[in-house]
Amino acid sequence: MSQQVDFVLLIDDDESTNFFHKLMVEESAVTKNILVAQTGNEGIRLLKEALTNPDVNRGLVFIDINMPGMDGWMVVEEIEKLGPDLLSKISIQMVSASENPKDFERIKNTPSIKGHLPKPLSVDAIRKLGNLEM
Repeated sequence: MSQQVDFVLLIDDDESTNFFHKLMVEESAVTKNILVAQTGNEGIRLLKEALTNPDVNRGLVFIDINMPGMDGWMVVEEIEKLGPDLLSKISIQMVSASENPKDFERIKNTPSIKGHLPKPLSVDAIRKLGNLEM
C-alpha cells in the first residue's frame, strides 16, 4: 500500500494511548511520517512545523477531547487560527472514549472537525480516512 497522507499527528495526554495509536497508524501504512504529542501546545507546534513544508498537501490530525490544561476543543480553536489555506490541508478527527452527546453535537457543529472516532483507533478506521479526499 502506498503512502496516502503526508503525515499523521496524534495528540493525546496518555502515553500508552499514543503508543498504541502510533502502532495502528504504522500498521495502516497511510504514512511514514507519524508525529506524536502529549499536550495541546506540543501538538500545535508539531502541526505548524509539518505545514511549513511546501510538499505537505494532506495530513490527518487525531485529537483527544479530554486532556488536562489545553483540552481538545482548545486545540481545535488554536488550529483554526492557522487560516483556511492550512486548514484545507488537514482532516481533524476528534478521538475519545466519551459518549457525551454534547461532544457529538459540538463536533457536528464545528466545520473544521471532519469527524469523531472512538478510542482506541483501529487500522481500518485509519485506512478509511487515509483514502478520503480532503
